[in-house]
Amino acid sequence: MENKMTREEIVSSLPAYNKNVEMRRRINLIASFIALGFVLAVFVYLKFFNTQFKVSDGEIGVKSSTAWVVRIPAEYKGQKITKVGDINPGDFPDARFLYIEDGIESIYLGEPALFGNETIVAVRLPNTLNYISNKAFMKYYALKKVYWDAAPENTVIGKKAFMYTQIRKVVIPEGVTVIGDMCFYDCEKLEKVTMPATLTKLGVGAFAYCGNLETVQLPKKIDLVSDF
Repeated sequence: MENKMTREEIVSSLPAYNKNVEMRRRINLIASFIALGFVLAVFVYLKFFNTQFKVSDGEIGVKSSTAWVVRIPAEYKGQKITKVGDINPGDFPDARFLYIEDGIESIYLGEPALFGNETIVAVRLPNTLNYISNKAFMKYYALKKVYWDAAPENTVIGKKAFMYTQIRKVVIPEGVTVIGDMCFYDCEKLEKVTMPATLTKLGVGAFAYCGNLETVQLPKKIDLVSDF
């Protein structure tokens, strides 16, 4: 008895039909990769580049950011930037790393937010930085590492600049002459501090209530050491 083929079986057996099916499969696959690439591109932009700045007279601030890495430039739209100011932790709620480029000379951050910042774990400071304002990184509760390799002469770290952070080890670069009062107050994870030979003043209570602090390496000559 002769077997009868259905219409679908007959059509599917045709070379042209099979070729078209394979072509559609490839097109769908390519379209899926393009869509995935677009989604990834948007994700990368939002998490690494989406930071909106405000600039005035060489001072830069952050309007808003969804990025994990917030990079503060030393030049923005052709304008040289020397000062970081008008930044509030609430402006970058998703940030993990704050990177400040070489060329920035001073950081004047505003009063810390009521509940501080609980996301930033590391900060990179520029080698051109000569002033950190009072309370600059106060209440950055998750901050564990500060990368700062060098500083100009007569650099000042203001009062309460790193108060209530989770920094474990501190190496103050050569060039720093003043560490303000209560600079590292209540940094409960702090274990070791190395001071530069250029240091001339250590403020009152600079390391008060640092319960795990075991070692403080002071310079051979220092004009004033207050209680800490």
